[in-house]
Amino acid sequence: MRLNNLYFLFILFSCSEKVKKDLIRVEDDQLITKDEVVYFNNELFTGISFKVWNNGKMQSERSFKDGLAQGFSRGWYDNGQMMYEGTNNNGKEHGLWNHWYIDGKRNMEANFNNGVLDGQFKRWFDNGYLAYERIYSNGQLIEEKIPPHSKKTE
Repeated sequence: MRLNNLYFLFILFSCSEKVKKDLIRVEDDQLITKDEVVYFNNELFTGISFKVWNNGKMQSERSFKDGLAQGFSRGWYDNGQMMYEGTNNNGKEHGLWNHWYIDGKRNMEANFNNGVLDGQFKRWFDNGYLAYERIYSNGQLIEEKIPPHSKKTE
């Protein structure tokens, strides 16, 4: 019984230390990037980096694991409107990424597979009209659709 309690305490403290390390939040200017790998206090950075606008509003935040962007990445305009949002895997864009204009209208929607465009990519004009839609496969453009209204709204 005593051995089980010691084992439980060991697991509990091991896990809680990892959680503390993963939750560290550091301002971007305290991080050092070498060869696309991010360090904090001369160690591979695991945690969340952030940047704040002069007006105190959040400018960006991104999660890292072992020095590489891993998980969420998002940024805001100085008015608080979201600018972009997406995910990273091993330092590269992965999955769905969205970008917005400063007024909140869509700007871009793209799918990535380990940093390479893969799947649907859409771009909108700032007036809200779809500019074009492209389909990529492993970075290669497969198809492009340009709506008829696109040519007259540029």
